Amino acid sequence: MNATGKYFKIVDADDWVEEEPFVRLVETLRKSDSDIVASGFYWVYDEGQADKAEFARKPEMKVPFLGVDYQKKYVFDEIADQLYIKMHHMTIKTAILKEHKIEIDEHCYYVDTEYITYPIPYVNTIEFVDGFVYMYRLGRQGQSVSMEKMQSNEKNYDRVMESLLAFYANLECQSSCSQKKRQYIARVIARVAAGKIKIMLSFPPTSSKKASLIEFDNYLKLSYPAIYYNNVNSSLRLLRYSHYLLYTAASILVRRKYK
Repeated sequence: MNATGKYFKIVDADDWVEEEPFVRLVETLRKSDSDIVASGFYWVYDEGQADKAEFARKPEMKVPFLGVDYQKKYVFDEIADQLYIKMHHMTIKTAILKEHKIEIDEHCYYVDTEYITYPIPYVNTIEFVDGFVYMYRLGRQGQSVSMEKMQSNEKNYDRVMESLLAFYANLECQSSCSQKKRQYIARVIARVAAGKIKIMLSFPPTSSKKASLIEFDNYLKLSYPAIYYNNVNSSLRLLRYSHYLLYTAASILVRRKYK
């Protein structure tokens, strides 16, 4: 890693930052000593308009958590159960990435979850900046988050899933990782697992696809129960509750949604 600044932030090539909120973020970074400084972001819908200012915007979340006190340094563990920090939120101390040799899979899509997860055992403090800094562009043809692209890159997603599960399994050997952080990490990986199942449901339903889905879900339940039971996806919860009898209906609904 060649970065030399005090803090590190990623901005994807398709995306951008808004000038005024970004200036406020930089001003905060100059004064801050928090391990993570988090700011808001918008989903920005590119429907072919020539001017980015015309893109529709929707906040991922209006506030990080109810009652947040902006510019306050929080102990991460004390609010971890209220948080979900995505790549677009996160600005992190460069020293954490360097000193702990944080590495993510190379030449692979969907590694943003690795980037936001692997440093967490070493994060002690977090601070929040009021404002929507990051503009996360959606709608462009061929984006990696489109369902068509996710289907063609399913092996990439599986690779990231395997890396995350291996990372979680190794947390037991890390005394630096508190129980609160383990629980937080389990919740993050549970979201990735739900995404994998969504991709599996996006293919035309077959008995072999259904069997593969059930096999993966049972593997999670037996080998990583904390991840399995931290699912927050209501559709997956219903699928499990039906003992997968709703598999075909769920597949039809997913394919209709992303058609």
